[in-house]
Amino acid sequence: MPATSTAKRFNFRRFFVGEGPQAPPYYLNHRRVYILPTRQGLVFALLLLAMLLGSINYNNNLGYILTFLLASLAVVTIFMTYRNMLYLRIGPAMTAPVFAGKLSTIPVQIDNQQYSTRFAIEYHLPKARPVARDIPANAGSTLQLEIDFAQRGFQPLPRFIVATTFPLGLFRAWSHVELQQSVLIYPQPGNDKILPQLSAGEKEGERYQGGGNDDFEGLRNYQVGDSFYRIHWKSAARHHVLQTKQYVGSANSEVWIDWEDSRFTDIEKRISQLTQWVMLAANLGIPYGFRIPGVEYSLSAGVLHRNNCLKALALYGANDI
Repeated sequence: MPATSTAKRFNFRRFFVGEGPQAPPYYLNHRRVYILPTRQGLVFALLLLAMLLGSINYNNNLGYILTFLLASLAVVTIFMTYRNMLYLRIGPAMTAPVFAGKLSTIPVQIDNQQYSTRFAIEYHLPKARPVARDIPANAGSTLQLEIDFAQRGFQPLPRFIVATTFPLGLFRAWSHVELQQSVLIYPQPGNDKILPQLSAGEKEGERYQGGGNDDFEGLRNYQVGDSFYRIHWKSAARHHVLQTKQYVGSANSEVWIDWEDSRFTDIEKRISQLTQWVMLAANLGIPYGFRIPGVEYSLSAGVLHRNNCLKALALYGANDI
């Protein structure tokens, strides 16, 4: 039992990739923060060694004083750099759905529950360019991780690195952070900008409110799910109230987005095409039905309907639908 505990405590893999996925918040205690000299720190150490050898060779007391003074400064810097990272709490991330194939920003909470401000805290994905920011004392902030997800479905939040070289850049303290969270990735929309054949209503020439694109009828108060393309922005700027432009048209402005209507045989290309159709219909504000193997939604509109359709496409072929 003690041998197993010791092996886990001194696992060298943690030095390079951390401890694996951990439930948020990720607390940066002494075992999770590592520190080593930077390139500038190594050059500084060689300079101190040269100064020490010169002082010994010439028996120069002023050289001894300067050498030991700079060495003391370097030792203090070790503790300051390490302390700048210690006891931060990272996560959770705000994992709203995003689209595959598009650079997306994932906000991650970072809390500093200590009395001192943390300066020049860097964060980045492996092999990505770091971004630095200060974390105020007794306050929280947000790290904006830019991630390009390639696959649809629920994807784990990738490991990222939090580091600092404050105050002098002689040492670098860092920690690997991997939050036990996943992000719903919608499929990448295809290039087909033409909707499937619009279907006629139950009665020829029947008219309805808000779904057509023919004649402008007037304005009504904004409702959740209305397309932003329909918002009357001039009225919003003048009266500070959101209103939606309302049209009337013939009842043929409804569409079924059906799995069998896609011209692609490749499943991923077909899913991308259906994703584009859902986005087009949602942006136009027309009612649309949705049908893929195992999932069917009746004619509807709005943000909830759009998100349900996109989620069904994202999870097609998985057991999570």
